Amino acid sequence: FQENSEVPLSRIKIIDNSIAGVEKWFQNKVPSGQAKIHLPEIIEILEKLAFLIKANEKSFSLEEPELSILLASLLSEYEQARRIETGIDSQTIYKELNSTGFVHSDEFGLSFNTTMFLDYFAARELSKKYLEKNETIENRLNKLSWRDLIVIMASKLPSANGLIADIFKR
Repeated sequence: FQENSEVPLSRIKIIDNSIAGVEKWFQNKVPSGQAKIHLPEIIEILEKLAFLIKANEKSFSLEEPELSILLASLLSEYEQARRIETGIDSQTIYKELNSTGFVHSDEFGLSFNTTMFLDYFAARELSKKYLEKNETIENRLNKLSWRDLIVIMASKLPSANGLIADIFKR
């Protein structure tokens, strides 16, 4: 602030800007390098994976074979809903996820490149679950590992007023 007379960006805004940059990059890929899976689906997969990692509370990654089983299930769901083309294999999904720069996957599993990315994507998924059924945070309020996520989640809600009231009720 002292150097630029601007308030520094929050972690959330930095990642929002990073996603916008990845989105531009995806749109500008040459036709031969076009993604087989569109960015909204990739982001949604990252959200689901991050949430599962955080819910596990033992690790910062998903290991094989659990990762392959989960991705196969998600790909099947997306194919049936016609959100992605049929016949996409696991190597393609790993390549697309890695191309975002948010995660790294190899033969052992998948991990987020920083805990900041992990928390951000898990919080986005938590906000969706909260909007569907606000009981999702009940068991997480007293857990230290979920506190940052709940704060990030509040920024992803249309209005945090309901969340704040809900927290004070508990």
